[in-house]
Amino acid sequence: ELDEAEAPTQSDKLGLAVQPLNPQRASRLGIESGVQVAQVRPDGPAARAGARPGDAIVELQRQPVRSMADYQDALASLKPGDTALLRLQRENASVYVAVRLPR
Repeated sequence: ELDEAEAPTQSDKLGLAVQPLNPQRASRLGIESGVQVAQVRPDGPAARAGARPGDAIVELQRQPVRSMADYQDALASLKPGDTALLRLQRENASVYVAVRLPR
């Protein structure tokens, strides 16, 4: 059961629902901080770009994402039609995906 602080956000403009990354998961991924992708909207832009549930977002637009606040701040700067560059940590690999926002 997730407590309220860890409940995923609703699907955002990238088509992702994210939640805080717990320390155990961060340790398994070999990172210190980030936010975790809880859900990917199947028809959303992030799904088309290759994001998956369980990925940890460590950068958005080349800005470090250490917390939900960092993620929300970076997300707020994106406009319709922008391409968002995400750096994801997936198991032992760092993966970049470019997510094109709808106009």
